[in-house]
Amino acid sequence: MRKSTIGEMTAKKITLTGVGIGAALVLASHAAADPPSQAVQLDSISYPHCVIQADRVNCLGGQGWPTKVAFVASSGEFKWGSGTSLGGGQPLALVPGQTYHWLGWSVLASSTDMTFTNDATGHGMTVNGDNVKPF
Repeated sequence: MRKSTIGEMTAKKITLTGVGIGAALVLASHAAADPPSQAVQLDSISYPHCVIQADRVNCLGGQGWPTKVAFVASSGEFKWGSGTSLGGGQPLALVPGQTYHWLGWSVLASSTDMTFTNDATGHGMTVNGDNVKPF
């Protein structure tokens, strides 16, 4: 039986280390690809549009809203606010009749409104162009 040389052992260590680093990079890039927020709106209606984050949903509102922004936290805290942009990128158009899941929230889209429910707490809100109903 032949003994491995120092050079061969070093090459094996480098190869194994490279495999470990490669696997870590693949896993890290997958985790980094998950967005910290998701912007959504109804398929045929430009407002309201909303941004979902793990701890809250913010919606930029319609004509019937008392102020421009509605906010609901996963805890159920509800606030009105002001602003002109929510971030979250280009809103994804939701198809009425479908339920979507992002960042711990379920979103049910109808032809006129969107209902956001936090999966862990059951708190959320229903929004449309004229009204916001927190629950």
